[in-house]
Amino acid sequence: MFIHTYQNPEAFLTRVQPTLLTEEVKNSLILGIAHRLQKFPTDYHTPYLATIEDEQNLLLVALITPPFNLVLAAQDDKHEAAMLTLIRYIRAHQWPIPGVRASVPLADHFVRLWTEQTGEQVQLTMGQRTFELTQVISPPPVPGHFRLAVEAEHDLLTRWTTAFMAEALNDTHGEDVPQATLNRIRAGDLFVWESDTGQVVSMAERVRPIINVITIALVYTPPELRGKGYATNCVAALSQHLLNSGWAICSLTTDLANPTSNHIYQRIGYRPVCDFNGYRFDTNLS
Repeated sequence: MFIHTYQNPEAFLTRVQPTLLTEEVKNSLILGIAHRLQKFPTDYHTPYLATIEDEQNLLLVALITPPFNLVLAAQDDKHEAAMLTLIRYIRAHQWPIPGVRASVPLADHFVRLWTEQTGEQVQLTMGQRTFELTQVISPPPVPGHFRLAVEAEHDLLTRWTTAFMAEALNDTHGEDVPQATLNRIRAGDLFVWESDTGQVVSMAERVRPIINVITIALVYTPPELRGKGYATNCVAALSQHLLNSGWAICSLTTDLANPTSNHIYQRIGYRPVCDFNGYRFDTNLS
């Protein structure tokens, strides 16, 4: 068994993509990040890319874009020798690992071994479920229409993005939100639902295009406008738009602690694929 690290995402994708595409939705995060690294290398700090292999098989795939968590993918969630090889390499080379996100039970096995090897404590920060859709079930209609976001809405959508990150991701340190929001608008990746009175009431983003799968994220409606069907119609319309544009599958990920979102997305055709756990590592956790 050996570990191989990569200096560029092209070589990394050449090695891992044939295997990870066999479960493209499950592996959409790690594949999507790698594709973005390939296309926009300056968007991230120095990435860390690695595979753990034996003479015949790709056993474990690892990616880190600091300051974010280690992302893992594997066909065998219980291959402890591969995980131990990665952990020992990370420690020997002092990779910055604030936490880990992976499918269940891969994440759980990894953090158990991490705790045994490092003495650090871990905290489960989020349980998530990833869904896929191949055909939209039309929701009950609401007044208004779906459209691309425009630059005149930059300030509003920046505020909404900040609120989304705090509420859904507990993220207070991530991206430059104003610039990232402007980039999303200019790239044609950010969409809104506009009510019949001309008020923008909900937003959603298309992200991480891979081969057959594209993901919907950043779904947000301000609290005072929730419960009216705006987000459901916005996501349904964006999903249909993406299918009409040639994508075979739309994917999205929800917080398992939010039963409302898990329910409404299934009503418009999304079906569960797998669950993920996110953990934070901290020597000072009580």
